[in-house]
Amino acid sequence: MTTATPGRVEAFPHIAVDPKALSELRSGLLNTDAVADHMSDTLEAQFWTPDGGETDALLAWSKVKEAATDEILLDVARLLTEAINRRLPWTWEPER
Repeated sequence: MTTATPGRVEAFPHIAVDPKALSELRSGLLNTDAVADHMSDTLEAQFWTPDGGETDALLAWSKVKEAATDEILLDVARLLTEAINRRLPWTWEPER
């Protein structure tokens, strides 16, 4: 029988120095309008045709979201890294 080892995080690395982590953060930020689910019916109607097809407005909206996300991405990465590190060290004791 093995003994469970406690987990401990002393420092969280800066998200911006890891390309994969930064890419995942960017993907999450690009999806914020989906999780917010507060788009008006009028705006939603501009993005989709009655048969469910995409409109040019949806492509334009995607470009707006990408530009806004790219503008704030490094700041969000810094803020999230700092917020996590303020809460460290963190220890987790597994059940034995």
